[in-house]
Amino acid sequence: QDQGSPFSTLSGDVVEEATRVVDALRERLQRVQDEFLRIEKFANLNMMACYKILKKHDKLCPHTVCCRYYLERLHQLPWIRADHSSVFVVQMSDLFELLRGDRTRKANGKKKKASERDGAQDFVRTTRKYWVSPEDVSGVKQNIAQHLPVFLVERERVKGLVEAAAGESGDGVAPGFAGLTLPSHADSQMTNSVYLDNVHLELYHARLKKAPRAIAIRLRWYGPAPTGSVYVERKTHRESWTGEESVKERFALPAAYIVPYLQCKHTWEKEESRLRAQHAKNDRERPTSGAELKKIKTLFTEVQRAIESKQLQPTLRTVYMRTAFQVPYDASVRCSLDTSLAMLVENPAGGPSCTALERWYRDPSVPLHRTEVTRFPHAVLEIKLALGEGVAAPDWVNELVASGALTEVHKFSKFMHGCAVLFPDTAQEVPYWVDDVSLRDSLQHSASVETGAARVPRPGAGDA
Repeated sequence: QDQGSPFSTLSGDVVEEATRVVDALRERLQRVQDEFLRIEKFANLNMMACYKILKKHDKLCPHTVCCRYYLERLHQLPWIRADHSSVFVVQMSDLFELLRGDRTRKANGKKKKASERDGAQDFVRTTRKYWVSPEDVSGVKQNIAQHLPVFLVERERVKGLVEAAAGESGDGVAPGFAGLTLPSHADSQMTNSVYLDNVHLELYHARLKKAPRAIAIRLRWYGPAPTGSVYVERKTHRESWTGEESVKERFALPAAYIVPYLQCKHTWEKEESRLRAQHAKNDRERPTSGAELKKIKTLFTEVQRAIESKQLQPTLRTVYMRTAFQVPYDASVRCSLDTSLAMLVENPAGGPSCTALERWYRDPSVPLHRTEVTRFPHAVLEIKLALGEGVAAPDWVNELVASGALTEVHKFSKFMHGCAVLFPDTAQEVPYWVDDVSLRDSLQHSASVETGAARVPRPGAGDA
């Protein structure tokens, strides 16, 4: 067994018996996963059958339509409304994590990460994106959960507090956390990103043409409403053949400061004063080092300068539920799966823009027109690898890619897809994947009637 294994310090006979027990437990967990997938498939099949029967009834009996009524009743049933991911994804992932001994690797990973700060590490970093059909999402989640734990930010934060308190006590006991049980969590978290661009979609076209150092600027928050920190992020495109890597940088701002920042009223001098006052109030928070402060300053001023010079404004939002898989302190293999993906226009047609209303995202009270939102029909899986020179990807990753459940879409971008679909009059070019036949219904639902491509439901057709 390797050093990361929980059996690395045991004798040969004990290791053999323990390995046999672990293998038996792993097989039992996999059988539970298989049973869950069978039940889910059975439920989905029956749901589709009910829909087709009701739709046929409404077509034959147009004076007594009932499809919408019964579907709404069905969607209220617990076995449809309930989120079972806290058990069949998160808890199953935790059990597989215990069998793999990831907690031992996590401790070693902390030491390794600290040691790597002193020496350069050469990694070959690759990022690949795939579409996943809705019927394959659960299977893909279960597959990844066997090899990587679900990474939940809030849960990891609580674990970090417990471990820090235990380390300070010296005896491994965390005072004040006795009897603490971590709450159950769904496997995904709502993620909102507001992308900035100008009326000519300058950033969109530069990204589409892969112009050197083309940028994307977005405002990201987690959860339904931006009540806490908002992350100002900049992604810079660089071609891999040049030897450079694309870069993602970000800094946090309280939601109340976003509009003044976009208006260039919240300058770096004010932000630096705010950061120093914040650290002075919170003694337990690690103060920002001079090097970190310099890095934030550079990003803060460069993004603000780009907003002013290019006249950038809130343009497009992406909303989705993200499930992240990663061993803490180990970035060699990371996966994220985005489901329920939708893109929407931030500035309503015929209404005042966000800039005019001094807002940085669309007013939730303004109704969304059909042409101002598009719902993506697939989930999006992103696999990131950071492996040493000559190190092959894990076998399970190759098996997942070859399983038939994934369709690779090179350089897929939510931002570019949303702009291409929702701004057809401004987008001079569109990405290659827009022609995929699986997107046809989604594109027709968002198309305007004037284009002749719209699919407008007929009154009384029973579409839910």
